[in-house]
Amino acid sequence: MGNKNKRLEKLKISVKSSIENAAKAYSKVADKTFLFVYDEKYVEIAFLTDRFAHLTGVKLYTKAHSFYENAKNGILSIDEYGFDKAHTFENAKKKPLEILQIASWLTSESIILENVEISEGNIFDVGLTNSQSSLLFVKNTDKNKNIINNWYVPCSLRVKDSCINKAEKTSKISFIFVKEAKQREYNTLLAKDENVFVPDSTENLLSKELFEKYKNKGFSGGGDSEGNDTPFINKDCNNNVSCGKETVFSSQIINNKAIENEKTFERVISPDTTNCIKDYEIQENEYDYDLEL
Repeated sequence: MGNKNKRLEKLKISVKSSIENAAKAYSKVADKTFLFVYDEKYVEIAFLTDRFAHLTGVKLYTKAHSFYENAKNGILSIDEYGFDKAHTFENAKKKPLEILQIASWLTSESIILENVEISEGNIFDVGLTNSQSSLLFVKNTDKNKNIINNWYVPCSLRVKDSCINKAEKTSKISFIFVKEAKQREYNTLLAKDENVFVPDSTENLLSKELFEKYKNKGFSGGGDSEGNDTPFINKDCNNNVSCGKETVFSSQIINNKAIENEKTFERVISPDTTNCIKDYEIQENEYDYDLEL
């Protein structure tokens, strides 16, 4: 029994740093909501802090919010998590590495999924894929399953499973807007496809400035909501994910040079403004268990 406990402790220690790094990356999107506009409709996705644990693949022995805060601050205890049949060590190795790149999914090159059926009767209303892995979302509800608002929150991270063939419909993203969760209106453009306009249904969600700017004309060139050019973040990055690719976060909008090569560039939110997110290769393709809320 002693050897078994020592082995378990060793396994938990082996994923601790990757979970902490994943929490730091998640903090760049945490408590923000993103408005994805596609096919003349939209969906609001919120990366709430208490949803982080659902994405890591571990079994929790503490509250979800505490787990996230401790991981983000680098003080996570191995007593706060573990493994079981539904939360395997193999998944716990892979999923935090995928979370490191979560911000790189917030680009018009990603694909919206609708009615994703993972197994019979197990259907997610909304999903997001980068054509390799996928994030699946559920409605934001309280502990009694009462719907709180119109947001969708992360529930399952499926590594090496795009879920494209499991979705009833896939759609190209036209716009992505972002705001702090507590704010009423979306005030920042994060990503945009070519030659598209916002639908009238977004008028009450967007700031007046943004709605007026994008309802009648396409986006030509970079800049903020005032039309001012804004610079790249991570100009000196050497990693193979975001080097030479446009980097956008919060109030930062792509510049003219980047938008001219929009199809080539990929937006990446870095953990800081000087280093890019590292490209981690996932070697294994283990079954990804979905977590119950």
